[in-house]
Amino acid sequence: MIKGLLDGVPPERPLFVPVVFSLGARIENLALEAFLSNPTKICSALRQTQGYLRADGLVCYCDPLLEAEALGGTLDWDAQGSAASLKWPSTGVRGTLPGYLRSTEESSGGGRVSMVCEVVRRMASLPHRDFCLAVTVSGPLTLAARLLQLDASCERSVNDFSDEALELANSTITQITSSFLEAGAELVHIQEDVLPFFAAENFAAWAAALAPTINVARFYQALPVLRIPRRMLSKESCALLLDQPWNCVICLPLNVFGFEACKATPADDTTMLGISLPTEIFSAEATSGQMLHQLLPSVARGFRPVLVTTQSDVPGTADVKTVMRILHNIRGLLTESA
Repeated sequence: MIKGLLDGVPPERPLFVPVVFSLGARIENLALEAFLSNPTKICSALRQTQGYLRADGLVCYCDPLLEAEALGGTLDWDAQGSAASLKWPSTGVRGTLPGYLRSTEESSGGGRVSMVCEVVRRMASLPHRDFCLAVTVSGPLTLAARLLQLDASCERSVNDFSDEALELANSTITQITSSFLEAGAELVHIQEDVLPFFAAENFAAWAAALAPTINVARFYQALPVLRIPRRMLSKESCALLLDQPWNCVICLPLNVFGFEACKATPADDTTMLGISLPTEIFSAEATSGQMLHQLLPSVARGFRPVLVTTQSDVPGTADVKTVMRILHNIRGLLTESA
């Protein structure tokens, strides 16, 4: 199915690749801090997750601070080891790069990158594997915002980022993605939490910044997937986004399929659309079931999404049985509507 998508051939049904990673800490009865650094426990949790889930792809690692740590940042964990904040060795002035950063080449082996590669290699060696191996990386604007200590909760002009910060973020993400692909990853989720302010030149610059990571994924015959968070996507942003050539799958939130822009074909035939589901559905099962039964079949029939994922990692605090039951139901709905 992935090979067909790389050749521009949509599958008969959407690929189902939700991001279910942090929940593994609960499965293994570990604090998230300890889980993120233990490849043996990660692989054990992944195998158990796939046993419940039977998804088309399994996300082998997901930590939004991974690249920043690889560049020299440190994680300051709370007392429970469940949440971390990012600290830089030399913060300097907000809006400028911190001091004492590692180089791009050093970042590909810095922090936990080599450990993630080990997880991917172990999972790739499983006999009779019938699912693809996915990884997540930050988008260039998201990593640049972390480097410059900018608020990531609003749309930004590309001019908010220095050329130096964007270049470092871009080359780091591409280098780390290459390491994951060499280890055996077959699908790359690009999580961009910062979107450009709606102006054509901002979106063109953003597409150019994302191109190296997308291209390196395709070079390794892996599927690049750009994931857009719901809170950041306006009607204007949606129209401008679909005007750009992406050469990847763009997963849009369910709510934007009511936008007029989504009724048009993307400007470039290398761009295919997918769906990203809000992770809030895993905290209110009755509401989520009602919403999904109403929306998913009609969206799938009307737009033929090629892939369905989640907007971010399923919360590690969610109930494991509830999450698995909801995801199982979603897969069933997708199969019925294909």
